[in-house]
Amino acid sequence: MGIKVRAHKLQTIKEDLDEYVLDDGNTLRTKQVLTSFGITDEIKKIDDTKSLIKIFVNTSQITAIVPTGDVDTSNLEQLPVGVKISKETATEKIGFKEKSGCLNIYETDEFMVFVRNTISDVWKTKYKDANGVPIYYVEGSASVEAKMKKDIAKIRTKPTEPPKENSSR
Repeated sequence: MGIKVRAHKLQTIKEDLDEYVLDDGNTLRTKQVLTSFGITDEIKKIDDTKSLIKIFVNTSQITAIVPTGDVDTSNLEQLPVGVKISKETATEKIGFKEKSGCLNIYETDEFMVFVRNTISDVWKTKYKDANGVPIYYVEGSASVEAKMKKDIAKIRTKPTEPPKENSSR
């Protein structure tokens, strides 16, 4: 008898790119995209206000490099057809700093799902793409949190109007 998982159709509310500045000056843009979401029927009640449910997710990391033009790629090989970038193709670990981090938001009929991307390591490879942009190997993970819609207070804000000038002097 296995665990029964109920799949939920996802709607994307917000998906943005995280940006990291690499020590060589290039910019790494990446995001974790939630590709599937499901829950089990197992619910563990913690107290009168909290319960835990098991969720199952699949994510896919999308990464792009924004070259600065100052990076020397003359010693890099053109990526051969069929070569997959992996840790085995990595040649040198490179430092990085987060420039901007984003929270991606998805919705199902019952849940709001929040995904945060975290990069742990970036490695140079010996390859460049057809445009001469260096190719990196990136390791990271996704933190996923799901909250039941009924438990989230819906806050609607109305744009504030600018203060009116006092013309009675």
